[in-house]
Amino acid sequence: MNRQREPIAVAAILMGLLAATCSAADLDDALSALRAVGPQGAGNEAASAAWPQAAAVDVSHVPELLAALKGANPLAANWIRTAVDTVCERVLRDEGTLPQAALKHFVQDTGQDPKARRLAYEWLLKVDPKAQEELVPQWLDDPSLELRRDAVAQRIEQGEQAAAANQKDQAVRLWEEAYDAARDRDQIRTLTKLLKDQGRQVDLVKHDGLIVDWLAIGPFDNTDEAGFDTVYEPEKRFDPKQTLQGKHGEVTWIKVSSASPEGVVDLYAALKDDLAKEQEREVIAYATTEFHSPTQRKVQIRSTSSNATKIWLNGELVDAHKVYHGGTEYDQYRADAVLRPGVNRILVKVCQNAQTQSWTNHLDFQLRVCDEIGSAIPSQK
Repeated sequence: MNRQREPIAVAAILMGLLAATCSAADLDDALSALRAVGPQGAGNEAASAAWPQAAAVDVSHVPELLAALKGANPLAANWIRTAVDTVCERVLRDEGTLPQAALKHFVQDTGQDPKARRLAYEWLLKVDPKAQEELVPQWLDDPSLELRRDAVAQRIEQGEQAAAANQKDQAVRLWEEAYDAARDRDQIRTLTKLLKDQGRQVDLVKHDGLIVDWLAIGPFDNTDEAGFDTVYEPEKRFDPKQTLQGKHGEVTWIKVSSASPEGVVDLYAALKDDLAKEQEREVIAYATTEFHSPTQRKVQIRSTSSNATKIWLNGELVDAHKVYHGGTEYDQYRADAVLRPGVNRILVKVCQNAQTQSWTNHLDFQLRVCDEIGSAIPSQK
């Protein structure tokens, strides 16, 4: 007998025995141990003992394993995910079948963990490839990015087929549907090009909920980058009529409305009259806006800037990055926040250092409010 295969054979026998004896209570205990795994090895010993039980359950318990992924931290999720894979692989290897109806029900349950739904879908396709035809078209507005992406990709492909058949209006309709639903940047870029090639313009500001109307004030001093932690008056209170002492003299709040298709707010351009020279270095500017929400709700404030930034919501610091000229990837920074009902005030602090290279000629930012998958949440006013 090949001795390298002996441990595998023994493990298979042990899992078979465990599957015959593992009760619902045993599975609950095993999943509790797996979900308790934490950083720096916390809970690993208990998880190592519990994993064989979870991985040896009857295939009918796979939906329970999948459901345990909801709220699990990344380390715990990895333990549980491998248990799901082990159970399903064992059943298919032994020429058994997976619980198609239960998997399909799980995939369609939007209250489950998005990655768990994706995993269930992938195993469902192993035994029911036709499920793709039924399920994917339903996911254009799905809260799971993992599933929504498939629906958007399907619409893109259908549009390309229509365009190849010279059905231009049909192609545009499909691509517009896909653009409205798309949340992944690569798909948004692809659809923007496809629509522009057909003479249709897209509105990224509206699609992503980019905020373009602000009040701005500055410049304030950032010599030796000391201003990042200096508490200037705009951080203490807001009065649109206040006159403050800036780096070179008195400054006041002025209206700024970005005309950028990407919603970039250019503070060098807005404050040019108060700067000592064009694109002055070692300065700070503030921008503020009101955001109206009908209810209290959790949101993400996503921002991009090549400058060091701080962001406050209703006076509470929610994001801070003392990073100068570190690139401008879209949605570069993401901060969880909670809007209160009614008027909310967002304040942004943008800091420029002393670097003078051509690629540092920016004092700007881009900011939007969205949900956890990037769907725009517009201000109600």
